[in-house]
Amino acid sequence: MKIVQIVSQMEAGGAQKVASLLTEGLRQRGHDAQLWFLYKKRPAFELNTYTSCLHPRRPATAGWCLAAVRAWRKLRDLQPDVVLTHTHSANVFAAPIAAMAGVPVRVAVHHNPVETYTRLTRTMDRYAFRMGSYSEMIAVSDGVRQSFSDHSSRYNKRLHRIYNGIDTAGKIDTGDIRARYQIPDRHALLLNVGRLAEQKNQGLLLEMLTQIPEATLMLIGDGELGVALRRTASWLGVSDRVRFTGELASDKVAAILRQADLFLLPSRYEAFCLAAVEAMHHGVAVVASDLPCLREVLGDGQLFFTVDNVNKLAEIVKRLLSTPLERAAMARAGKVRAENFSVDRMVGEYEALMAEALLYAQPRKSATNNFRRSDALGSVARVHDQL
Repeated sequence: MKIVQIVSQMEAGGAQKVASLLTEGLRQRGHDAQLWFLYKKRPAFELNTYTSCLHPRRPATAGWCLAAVRAWRKLRDLQPDVVLTHTHSANVFAAPIAAMAGVPVRVAVHHNPVETYTRLTRTMDRYAFRMGSYSEMIAVSDGVRQSFSDHSSRYNKRLHRIYNGIDTAGKIDTGDIRARYQIPDRHALLLNVGRLAEQKNQGLLLEMLTQIPEATLMLIGDGELGVALRRTASWLGVSDRVRFTGELASDKVAAILRQADLFLLPSRYEAFCLAAVEAMHHGVAVVASDLPCLREVLGDGQLFFTVDNVNKLAEIVKRLLSTPLERAAMARAGKVRAENFSVDRMVGEYEALMAEALLYAQPRKSATNNFRRSDALGSVARVHDQL
C-alpha cells in the first residue's frame, strides 16, 4: 500500500512519535509510507528521509488556504491508497482534503478524549464524518473511544481502538546522567517527560518539590509554558533542584529513565501517554493523575492521585522514596504491563485495518487498481494470521 500520514505540527509530541514509529514499521513491512507535518513548530524527525513539512511555520489565517491547496496538489499527484491523519486538527483539516484529492481510504486517529476538543472542532469532526471525509476512525484507548459514545451509531461503528506502541529496540545512552546534570548523590531523581503545557500540569510538580527537599526534578520536553515554569521554579525557591532539559533524543531519554527513581505524571487529561509506558518498560514506578485512560493503560500496579491534589502527590512520593521494596514491586508490575504495547502489535493492527478498508473502498479508475486491491487482500490475510 501507498500510505501518507499527516500530523498537525512537527514537534516531539506523543502523536508525532506514534506516527513516526508507525511509518517506520509500515516501511519495514514493505509499504510505501510517508510522514507529513502541516507545519514546523519545533525541530523533530527532520533527519528521517520519509518526513516532510508542508509549511515552514504555523500559517496565518490566509496561509491555511495555501497550505490546503498545497496538500491537495501533493495528494493528487502522489495518489496514495490511504491517508492517516493524527490529532483532531489534522483530522478535520487534512481528511477532507484527502477525500477531495480522490484518496480511497482516509483514517482519522483520535489522540485525546473528545471533551478536550473545542466546540468548533467537535462540530467540524461530526461534519467531516457525515460528509464522508473519514472512512474509518481510530481511538488510542478505550477511554478515548468511550468519550465519543454520544456520537451517532454510524460514527461509533467505524471507531476502532488501537493502542499506541512503544519502541523497545532503540539504543540507550550509556553516560552518567547524574554527573551530566549535576544531581547530588543523596537526591532522588524524579522525572517527567512531556510538552511543557497546561495539559501536562508540570507546575504541580514544582509545587510538590517544596515538600520534598532531598529530590531533584527533571523535566524533559519543551513547550509554550517553558518560560513560565522556570519563573515559577524561581519564585518557589526550587530552581537549584529542577533540570529543564528541553527535547532530547530517545536514547538519552531512555538513559535518564533507567536512572530515575520515580516517573510523575500530573496531567489534567490524557489519552494514552507513551512516556509513562516507556517509563514502565525501563523499570520505573509511575505515580499518575487518577484519570480513566491512565488507569486503563498503566494498570493496577501503579499509583494514582486526584488531579491537582499536590498534598496527596507529595504524600505518595515521600512514601515510595522511603519504601524501595514497594517501588520495586511497582516497577516489576509495570515492566510486565508495558509488554502489551509493542510497536509490532500497533503496526500490525493499523495495517490490517487499512488493508481491509481499502478492499471495500470505491475502486479507482486506474490500471493499477486491480493490483492494489489484490495486494490489500494479501495484507489482510497475512496480518490477521499474525495477530
